Amino acid sequence: MRSNRRFDFRKFMRDKQEAALGYAVEFMPPPEAANHRAVKLGRTMMNLGGMVAFAAPLLSAAVMLVLSPVVGHAQTPTGQFFGQDENSFGNIINAAFLAFAALLLIGGAAAIGWGITCIWTGQSYVKQFVGGVLSFGFGAVVAAAWAISRGRTPPMPASLGQ
Repeated sequence: MRSNRRFDFRKFMRDKQEAALGYAVEFMPPPEAANHRAVKLGRTMMNLGGMVAFAAPLLSAAVMLVLSPVVGHAQTPTGQFFGQDENSFGNIINAAFLAFAALLLIGGAAAIGWGITCIWTGQSYVKQFVGGVLSFGFGAVVAAAWAISRGRTPPMPASLGQ
């Protein structure tokens, strides 16, 4: 059954604007105090603070680029990426795989620990255990891929092939 009340879009927008303005209300002094030196100074300081908050990311990026050494940039003075060693990029990829596998294994342990905590507190715990086991499993796969990429055989239990 349809209601006879119509949706008033103008009222809806007016209410939304009033709600939004509730967060950004500026203190308006009485007209006789508006020209007072302390009020003007406070307003100027607020405007400067807003400008600094706006410019802070740009200033920090510029200072980082200016003050960082040349080695910190993408290209070294010799004109080669990653320095003189031609295997540097491969070593970086291998280190990233190893770090990712370690993060997955640590995350799996943390999730299982959180699941145990949830059991103690009487909360649901199945998602934590499933996530922990899947994280452990995927971490093991990534660690095996890392070992294979280094030319090693992945560590396996001796009783697995018997």
